[in-house]
Amino acid sequence: MPLDAVEACLLLRAMRPLSRDFLTAFGRSGGCVQVAWERDGLWLEELNTAGSTSTGRIATIAEAERMLTVLATEDRVPIDELGGDLVTKRW
Repeated sequence: MPLDAVEACLLLRAMRPLSRDFLTAFGRSGGCVQVAWERDGLWLEELNTAGSTSTGRIATIAEAERMLTVLATEDRVPIDELGGDLVTKRW
């Protein structure tokens, strides 16, 4: 279902810590942001379905809101702008 940035951020804030709740959002051109509560905190990642990889790190709610907002308004996933120790996983 199409959502704007505000709606996506409301869903993010409704997620419960330690619940393993997750949210997956796709941009108009196919970019994908996924957030999930894990044991260590809120995992934020960009999914690359073509390469079968994900790149991300534990993030704050504010950082996740920024990723969802940029995806909704600019149709891009600026995961590299997060900084910190990004981890790339193959799946």
